[in-house]
Amino acid sequence: MAYLRVYLNNALLDQFELTGEKLTIGRSRDNDIVLDNPGVSSRHAVVEPRGSAHVLKDNNSTNGTFINNKRIKEQELAFRDEIQIYNFVLKYMPRARLAATDEIAEASKTISEHAATVEITISDINALKKLRKRNKTAYLVQIKNGRQSDSYKLSDIHFTIGRSSRSNIRTGGWFAPKTAATLVRQHNAYHLLPHSRGKVKINGKPAKEESALTSGDHISVRGTEYVFQYKTGNGR
Repeated sequence: MAYLRVYLNNALLDQFELTGEKLTIGRSRDNDIVLDNPGVSSRHAVVEPRGSAHVLKDNNSTNGTFINNKRIKEQELAFRDEIQIYNFVLKYMPRARLAATDEIAEASKTISEHAATVEITISDINALKKLRKRNKTAYLVQIKNGRQSDSYKLSDIHFTIGRSSRSNIRTGGWFAPKTAATLVRQHNAYHLLPHSRGKVKINGKPAKEESALTSGDHISVRGTEYVFQYKTGNGR
């Protein structure tokens, strides 16, 4: 068996075991691996089994699919190959590298039991232990007329704000971008990725590049105000 580990900016986002079925990769949410970024095509690539191996195929994507920095159309994967899709890296690894100890399995079970407040995939047992102790969840709280209004729990790895019907928070008019901003969970922290024409500000300053968020940060997306907050325990 083998699996793909998904990274963004060297941070592990998720991992997927490869079985006897094909696995689709792309921006659309009906893919097996969703890479939520405008630079990723809707149906960017596919991994298919071929005997005991796996083959990666590019689906005529706009920005291409790369293996170890070489653009490919179709190529059989070798263990430890690095697949580059826009700013994401997917590592093809042997299953044996993640053989779980009883301690890791127990920690993973605990994380699963607390899915209402924390949802994250981490192979590092020390990080899992710290996460169990913290037991906190991130929220975006909308501000209307100077008061806190709607509250959105950030339970997904990617959380989008924009005009698209698939956005977690829909905002903006007809000429607004489909995705104005994306919040990405990296380990136990969230990063804000502003998109073009998103008119994104953090604490009153225009956001031009990826920024790490801290609890209490004020975020403005096309004039709509939010506060990024962490809540612990039962969410209060």
